[in-house]
Amino acid sequence: MQDFTLVSYQLRTTSAGVVINAIWAPLAADGPYDMYVHLLDSSGKQVGQSDRLAYPVKDFAHVVEGSGAVKMGYFDEGEETHDRLLTQHDIKAPAGEYVAEIGLARRDPADPTKVLGGLASIRIPVKVPAS
Repeated sequence: MQDFTLVSYQLRTTSAGVVINAIWAPLAADGPYDMYVHLLDSSGKQVGQSDRLAYPVKDFAHVVEGSGAVKMGYFDEGEETHDRLLTQHDIKAPAGEYVAEIGLARRDPADPTKVLGGLASIRIPVKVPAS
């Protein structure tokens, strides 16, 4: 990724699903971005997702709350936040084995409901335990 790098992630599973916290470091970020987690079953079918629409601080004036189901997030490239953005993703899923795809896509600055294209993603195995 040229805009961000995924610094780390934390995965927690429960009988209700999965929670993933992702920590991103801006490299040359301008935004807006869609920071997402897709939960895929063994056939590769998406069975759940969580998206965060993220803007840099310089774009606060242009942020409009309520762009559909996407939750808003903001990042600051200043030292007081240690140059990081935390996104939390909570996805409900029944017991089973999955793959979580953690990724980043660029959204259209003129219309943040439109995704322009993916920048990068990683995939990690996830096992949701039975209750």
